[in-house]
Amino acid sequence: MSKEKTSFLDSSIYPVLFMLIVTVVFVGVLSILYRSTEKGIETNKKQTYQMQILSLFADTLAVTTNVNKEKLANITSLNDNYQRFISEKNLAKVTGIAVNPKFYVASAEKGKVLGFCFDVTGSGLWGTMHGLLAVTPDFKNIINFVIYDQMETPGLGARVEESWFKAQFAGKPLIVNNTISNYTLIPEEAQPTETQIKQITGATITSSSVLKIIQASAIELSNDFGLKTK
Repeated sequence: MSKEKTSFLDSSIYPVLFMLIVTVVFVGVLSILYRSTEKGIETNKKQTYQMQILSLFADTLAVTTNVNKEKLANITSLNDNYQRFISEKNLAKVTGIAVNPKFYVASAEKGKVLGFCFDVTGSGLWGTMHGLLAVTPDFKNIINFVIYDQMETPGLGARVEESWFKAQFAGKPLIVNNTISNYTLIPEEAQPTETQIKQITGATITSSSVLKIIQASAIELSNDFGLKTK
């Protein structure tokens, strides 16, 4: 008796071939979707970044110009305000450990420099954290500080992006009498002094990492700008 012919659908190669075709189709669809939205994603990313830089200088710009700080980083006027108040520069010399060579200068209409903003990085508990550090023209005080990208634990270290944590750094001394400030952590419920920062409960390592980022950046910037510090 002759063997009964096996249908291709019942063969062992069919499921493998089927999965291969499905995978190729889905990868192709995802690739097309990514390409079609790539430009929009990059535009949104750039706008969000510029919005954060403007927001760091919102109070300073509101005092020295006639701009409404609530509308300063509004998406409808973002590009105009960014071009109006922010200029991009590059450090002539930079070690590149904690500070990105590109930095930002906030100025009033008549060219008066209101402050500098630096893109700073450092290690967190689970990965690299990226922040924006805005300082006064003389580097003596922090205008504002924000962590804009991190991989910390949700509900714990990731709280570095919460408003209360960020707001602590506004107005803090950065360089006093040619000495870089040494910030220390205190419990979240305590009342901080000039050089104390409330840590995030349950995220001591992440909180400490933020302070290390600021201090490392201050040291690097003091060298880059020729500031005499100790």
